[in-house]
Amino acid sequence: MAVPALDALLSATPWPRLLHAYGRATDTPAHLRALAAPEPAGRKAALQHLGSAILHQGTPWSATPPVARAVACVLGLPAGDPDVRRGLLSFLAGVAGVLPPRGTALDDLRAMAAACDVDALLVASQDDEALYEDETASDALYAQAILGCVEVAPLLWTALRDALLGSRGAHEAHLRALAGQGAAILGASCAVPLREADELAVHLAELVVHAGVRDVGDEERCAHVCSLGLLGRVPPGLLADASKGVRLCAALAAQFVGEAAATEVLLDALTHAAEIDGWFPGERPPHFRGLPRFGVVQALLARGVDFERVVEGAVCVARLTTKYAVDAEWGPLLAAAFPAQRPPALTPAQRRYLQALVDNPALWDARFGNAIAWFQRAGLPCDREACVRLLDAQ
Repeated sequence: MAVPALDALLSATPWPRLLHAYGRATDTPAHLRALAAPEPAGRKAALQHLGSAILHQGTPWSATPPVARAVACVLGLPAGDPDVRRGLLSFLAGVAGVLPPRGTALDDLRAMAAACDVDALLVASQDDEALYEDETASDALYAQAILGCVEVAPLLWTALRDALLGSRGAHEAHLRALAGQGAAILGASCAVPLREADELAVHLAELVVHAGVRDVGDEERCAHVCSLGLLGRVPPGLLADASKGVRLCAALAAQFVGEAAATEVLLDALTHAAEIDGWFPGERPPHFRGLPRFGVVQALLARGVDFERVVEGAVCVARLTTKYAVDAEWGPLLAAAFPAQRPPALTPAQRRYLQALVDNPALWDARFGNAIAWFQRAGLPCDREACVRLLDAQ
C-alpha cells in the first residue's frame, strides 16, 4: 500500500550514511514500507528489524531517529493489524527510554556529537569497524543518535498521545496501556515540557479513577497506574484502592519510597506470592519485566526494608520459585537475609528462609552457577544436604 507521507520521508533520508546495529541502514526503508503493506511475513520481519537492528538492546543508532519518525507516521494510518500496532508502540516506548531525564542539560552531548564529523567518515569509507575503534567517533555517533531522538520527540509525543486518546473499547485496552507507557516515559524526559507531562498525568488519573467512562477495565487501570508512577503522579488514595492489582502498582511507584502505607502493600503482596499473577488474569501491564512478584521483591529490597519484615513473603516465594528465578527473586532475598558472611548463630528469620529453600528440592543444582554465586555471597554452601546439616546444628 502506497503511503505518500511515508514514501516522501523515506526518499528524503540518506540511509547509506546511517547506521544500525548490523551496519548501514540501506535495508531499513524496505522494512518500513512493509509495515504498511498487507503481507504478514513482511510486517513480522519489519518488527523484528525494529527490535534488533534499530534499537538493539536499548541502544540507539543514527538510523533510530528517522525510523522513529517513520513509525509515528505509520501509527497515524487507519487502525490495522493490532499486533503490528503493539510492536510499533513498544518500539516508540523504547525510543523514549533512551532520552535523558527531565532537567538534564544537553551541552555535553552536543559537544560530544560535534567532536567528530561522522558523516564525512561514512562517506569517505565503507569500513564501519574503523569508526567503532575510534573512541571519539563512536562517542559522537552515540551522542548524535540521542540528540536525534530528542529532536523527534515532539512527533513521538503526538503519536503516543493520539494512540492513547483515540482508541476506544475493551478490545484496545493493551494498545492504550502501551501508548500510556510510552507517553509517560517520554513525559518524564527532558524532551517534553512539564506542563504537557502534567496534562498527561491528569488524563491517566481520570482513566484510573473514572474507569467506567471509557470502558477501562481493572487490568488497564493497573497499567495506567504504572504509567503515573513513571511520572511521579500516582494519587495516594490508590494505595487503598479496592483492586489488589491497582494497590500493588501504586505501591511500586518510586514516589512512595519511604511511605509506610506503600511498604505495607508490598509486604502483604509478597505473602500472596502465589496469587499475584492472578491479579492480572489477562495481560499484565507492559511495565512489568518478568513476573509481577519479581518487581515486589526488587522494590522491597531496594527500599532497604529489614529482612525480618520481609521473611514471611520470602518464605512464600521460596515455596513456589524455580532455580531459574534465582537472579530475579530468591537469590537477592538470600543476600538480604545474609548481608554479611554467615554468622555463628542464625537468626530466626535466617533459619526460616534457609529452611524454606531446603524444603524446595527444585532449587538445588550443584552445576547451576547463578545460584552458586548467591550462596557464596551469603557465605553458605550451595549444597542442600550441607544446608540441612547447618540447620540441624543450630
